[in-house]
Amino acid sequence: MNREIKLNSVQGGPFTISQNRINFNIPSDGVYDMSEAYINLNVKTEITESSTTEGVGVYVNKIKLGPEVNGQQPNLDNVQLVKNAILRTERQGSIENIRRVDQISNVLSLYNNSVLDVRGKSVLNATQLNTNFGFGQFSLESDINKLGVVKSKQNDITPIKIMLKDIFDFCHQAVEFDTTKTGAVSLECELNIDKLSVESTNDSTDWADGIDDEWADATVEGDANEIKTNWIMTNLSQSPYYVGQKLNITATGAGGAPNIADVPAVISSIEWVDSGADKGKLIIQFENKWGDIGAGQSYTAISVATVAPSAVSIEANFGELVLLKLNKMSSEFDEIEYSTFSTEQDNGNNLKSFQKQYQIEGDADCVVVAFPSADNELLSINQHIIDYRLRLNNDDLTDRDIELESPLHYDRINMSMTQMNLKLKNLSENRGTVKEMDLFTNLQDSEVQQQAIMSPLVQTPNEKLLQVNINTDPSNGVNKITLFKHRPRVFKY
Repeated sequence: MNREIKLNSVQGGPFTISQNRINFNIPSDGVYDMSEAYINLNVKTEITESSTTEGVGVYVNKIKLGPEVNGQQPNLDNVQLVKNAILRTERQGSIENIRRVDQISNVLSLYNNSVLDVRGKSVLNATQLNTNFGFGQFSLESDINKLGVVKSKQNDITPIKIMLKDIFDFCHQAVEFDTTKTGAVSLECELNIDKLSVESTNDSTDWADGIDDEWADATVEGDANEIKTNWIMTNLSQSPYYVGQKLNITATGAGGAPNIADVPAVISSIEWVDSGADKGKLIIQFENKWGDIGAGQSYTAISVATVAPSAVSIEANFGELVLLKLNKMSSEFDEIEYSTFSTEQDNGNNLKSFQKQYQIEGDADCVVVAFPSADNELLSINQHIIDYRLRLNNDDLTDRDIELESPLHYDRINMSMTQMNLKLKNLSENRGTVKEMDLFTNLQDSEVQQQAIMSPLVQTPNEKLLQVNINTDPSNGVNKITLFKHRPRVFKY
């Protein structure tokens, strides 16, 4: 029977900017399905409340990967947490050694994932897109209960799952990898810990009109610790409320009752009425009273607002490798075909007419040119490019300059994706943002619109010279530039 095993990282946590390497040693004891292997990077969020006198609240926080770009937080995959990675065996040396895994995985994901793929993968990502319906902004860090009396909780450990096949193409192809033939396997990763952060979310200012201020008047004499919606909910995803949420309550007193302004209270129970005149409405009760209602008194114009914690921080404190060990003595495969990338990083020094020759390995059959953004280097952004042209060993690869976003540009991308055994599923070139509330807006934000250049190459017996010519508009030129050279490989036992 196949079984799942876990290996602890050689390094202990917490991982920091200076201690950002995570290594694993896979023993030479059997056959593994590397396409199912993944790294669990366990993170913990620390919450500091300004006051706990009125009760301890549960907060929704969203993990951020990389800084914002003009006020927008990009949606990125977990694999972008890996900067550089090496996979090597004891007896046969290095299998893959990739620099800037974060950048190449982002570019390929732009084109290889459809809009539905992006939405689907977001469920497992640390930087999750908001839900399609309603107003959900919930994340992996919290167990949220929207109904009942069981208090939601902040998870002590949140695992961020990084698939090895997203890092190494070898792991994508190695469905049977026999370590008894290769000897022990070493996996080394350098992490982008400096780009990992967290912020409080599910803010009431992002909710739709009426969600926070359409409440029935409170008229029952005694302690005021209950509110009921005037709006009717047809789906639970429409509600941003959950048990354990801390809210500030504001209300206007009538009949001599004092006005209430920003009184904090923690939700103790939520009921979704399923019958009668109030069918579809929410009844929310709190751990503590937020007002007093005397004889002939009431509260009107009730509204609520979320309470933000005074501070929130995140720490990556543990890592483990999860492997699927197959129930067989040796692999049936004698060789594994895969591909890898060699990387060259450069700076165009803001040239408006950039021209440079690069040495390309003879076996390279495709080149991918990325433009790391000055705001977030995990993204490939240079919105000032007008056109470009590539020459290989002094022969033009096209008979004209290629304008960005032209049919010829996308034709070269399609040819390159085919060369790399990938499918072209998306030409939006936008990974979306995590702050926008609706599906169409968060996948079309111009602030994170990306650009990349691709071209297939002819394999040659010796090294070849690739000349890259890029023209930009007068406002800005070419700055950071990263060349990824796609190189097919065959691993033989």
